[in-house]
Amino acid sequence: MRITSRAAAVVSLLLVGACEPSPVDWQEERRRETRPSGAAGLLRLAIDTAGRAALVPAAVLPLPADSGQSRRCVGSERFAAGRGGERYAAWWGARPDSSAVVLVARSTDAGATWGVPLAVDTLDRGVRACARPAPGLAADTLNNFIHVVYFLDAPEGPGLFYAHQMDPRAAFEPATVIVYGRRSVAAAIATSGDTVAVAYEDPNGARPRVALALSRTAGHIFEDRHVEVSGDAAQARDPRVALGSGRIAVGWTEGEGVAVVRVGKIK
Repeated sequence: MRITSRAAAVVSLLLVGACEPSPVDWQEERRRETRPSGAAGLLRLAIDTAGRAALVPAAVLPLPADSGQSRRCVGSERFAAGRGGERYAAWWGARPDSSAVVLVARSTDAGATWGVPLAVDTLDRGVRACARPAPGLAADTLNNFIHVVYFLDAPEGPGLFYAHQMDPRAAFEPATVIVYGRRSVAAAIATSGDTVAVAYEDPNGARPRVALALSRTAGHIFEDRHVEVSGDAAQARDPRVALGSGRIAVGWTEGEGVAVVRVGKIK
């Protein structure tokens, strides 16, 4: 059973009124630019030391061949850098019954070799196999936590879930829900110490749009689960998020090859 039940999640969302002030002070108007060349998912949003945000190529590392009870879904691999030579990889493993498991592996030598993958969440009851968005992955170098966000057909209902690992020698903590919804959606995650930000496609709206969930307690609680970011003016897909230099940046794609970025500060 999840820490956050479906009923609790619905109540949490209902308590966030439309008139609630935004937890983000958006300091920059939406910036539209040509999306850099690169396959979807192989670009990440980054903030430099001057507080400027840009889409840059994401890391791609070789992984060992599959082993165990699932096969790795090609293209679902995501990577993150931890302390020193620590590297992390997350991916979907499809099981024979067409359900899937979220897996994370750790390397201590910059990706030359990998440890045994750990299951983040094994409760998928769907039949999507590999037809699902890649998980989002972030490694925090301040507290050494690993954060994962992913869409899963859970026993209590499909939705976007989050889990973290507080020690590389321990299992992942039980997952909690960000938002329930039937449409399979993509999400990205960023972390800086106790602040965790998840940018995600809303699985419930009639038009694809991007929202933001925020935790100020290292992912133990998400105080804000649905902060509107893109609005309804255009279809927003392929979310990205970054934290750095005291700022937050959220990016997404509108139309063919058009990237949109908003930058602000978390209050």
